[in-house]
Amino acid sequence: MIAEALRPIRTYRFAPIAGVPFVHHVADGLDTVFADTERWPGSAWREEPVTVLHKLGGTSTENLDPVIDSAPWATYFRDANGAGAARFFAEPPWSPEHLLRTSRGGFEYSVTYETTTATPLDLKNVELALTTFVLADRRRGVLAHGCGFVLPDGTAVLSPGISGAGKSTLARLLRDNADDVRILNDDRVILTREHEHVHAWGAPWPGSEGIANPFDGPLGALAFIRHDDTCSVRTIAPRDAARRLYRTLALPLWSSEAMASALEFIDTRLLTLPLLELSYPATPGAGRWIADILVEHLAHVR
Repeated sequence: MIAEALRPIRTYRFAPIAGVPFVHHVADGLDTVFADTERWPGSAWREEPVTVLHKLGGTSTENLDPVIDSAPWATYFRDANGAGAARFFAEPPWSPEHLLRTSRGGFEYSVTYETTTATPLDLKNVELALTTFVLADRRRGVLAHGCGFVLPDGTAVLSPGISGAGKSTLARLLRDNADDVRILNDDRVILTREHEHVHAWGAPWPGSEGIANPFDGPLGALAFIRHDDTCSVRTIAPRDAARRLYRTLALPLWSSEAMASALEFIDTRLLTLPLLELSYPATPGAGRWIADILVEHLAHVR
């Protein structure tokens, strides 16, 4: 990250996330913090940058149509052109309300704040919503709630899951007991549409284990996880996988066109991969077993 003390604007240039650099222009008087992204070493630079202007201004949603309420953090909207917006509430209570809007889909966005920030405001939630907007606006892919990792042969695996599903436990078991596995992230993974495959990328925002790495690789399987007393693996049907998967994806509900593209990506790219369920206890031996059984299973389906 490079910070340039240019008044009345401070500019922060961050290393690429899933190949996309982000540039934030922050008006003087706003005390914003990009806690995770500032430490992010970045992936390879593959696409044009995204620019975001942060400034004082109203947070009125008078001309926006509500789409989905994600209380207590934000409500998502669409504007008259079908572009996304998100209003973030005063959470924590001392933070000002702020509104993320699309200026030029995929490339330019703005965040307006009701008042100056009395204490530093961590913009993680804004960055997550922004990443979802960019992926949708560029028809590039989706942000997934899950643990992602790369097997020794270079194949990436995504274990999707809602909060409490065991994603961070899985990441810890792999980190501590399978040192030939590279963990992308223990909580969020970006999936993008490439020419012949889906690509999985680490993201800057970790879960409870604090694991966030700029690794990436072609996605070879979806492996849903379940706690059990013994280790086992089974193949699951696309319908079962879809039911579990959709709950873990940040989908562009504000745009019918972007939503159609995301659904096509899921149906033709993600649900055509090997779909597995891994059951295991949270023991050291399970970490090694998970890595080995996935390598063995994927070798048989290629």
